[in-house]
Amino acid sequence: MKKTKFFAAILAAVLLIATLTACGGENSGKEPPITEGTEISETSEVPETTGTSETQEEEMSEYAVEILGYTLDLETAELSDGDPYNATYASLTPEEAFLRHQSDVETYQAYWSNEFAFTRKSMGVGYNSIDDPDFVNTETFELNVDPLPENTNELIKISVGDVIDGLTVTGTSFSYRHNATGETAIDKQYTTSFALDGEVTLTGYIGVACEEEGYIQSGDIFFYPDPEMAEKLPFSASTFEEPVSLTWLNDFYIYTDIPRFTLGSIYGEMYQDVDISAIPNDGTMNHVEIKLTDVGFSTPHIRELMVTARIVEIN
Repeated sequence: MKKTKFFAAILAAVLLIATLTACGGENSGKEPPITEGTEISETSEVPETTGTSETQEEEMSEYAVEILGYTLDLETAELSDGDPYNATYASLTPEEAFLRHQSDVETYQAYWSNEFAFTRKSMGVGYNSIDDPDFVNTETFELNVDPLPENTNELIKISVGDVIDGLTVTGTSFSYRHNATGETAIDKQYTTSFALDGEVTLTGYIGVACEEEGYIQSGDIFFYPDPEMAEKLPFSASTFEEPVSLTWLNDFYIYTDIPRFTLGSIYGEMYQDVDISAIPNDGTMNHVEIKLTDVGFSTPHIRELMVTARIVEIN
């Protein structure tokens, strides 16, 4: 397996859902502190899931390993000995990767394309500076509310054809990096992405970026679902138990584990046939009801967590 082929496969999976022109993040130039949560008891329901991953018993090879509480088969993965960006990149056999999985001094990476992905429901709690204007000091980034608790909702494995929250999974990817430290400790890194078919109607705040900054373009559209919309969404910003951090767009600040949506741009041809007049273009935010399709989700790999979608209707 060639270096370029494997890297292209990883990049293609990461960008599987990024079919929109905008792929920006929050307004940059500020560095908010990451706030760690505290553990709470599990109270949220696991989303209903149907499809092959729930109904068929998977046959595993002798190179099956435990990752994230699930048994995954290294024989069906693309395997490398480390970082595809450096010169030491080389392919591995399943046997070699299996041995490295049990080692604290050797590193490997496994990548599964269109076999499965992982997701976790949001907690459905959060604050924003319109509904909760005093929840944060915007000069110091100090929170005036208790830190959000750790997301203890169950991590679930999904496959193409599964239906979660009324949306059908149409594409998946997952990668695992086993970073051996040589000190009997393993630094584990995970990325996942999946695409969803169907439509979902949500309420929340919408606005556009006012300035070009990094990969954010002026006119990029961002949507922030209300906390109670968590029951309609099959993902969280803390999929792999990452702590939730304060984020913002222009002068709008938000603190929640429900990811924001990137919806393209108010410019160009994307929405020529869709009435998007409800989206303010002056940097302010508007509370709307919005119908979305072509929803995709991706945890960080090259840039940051992303949820993309296309607007069908907005009021």
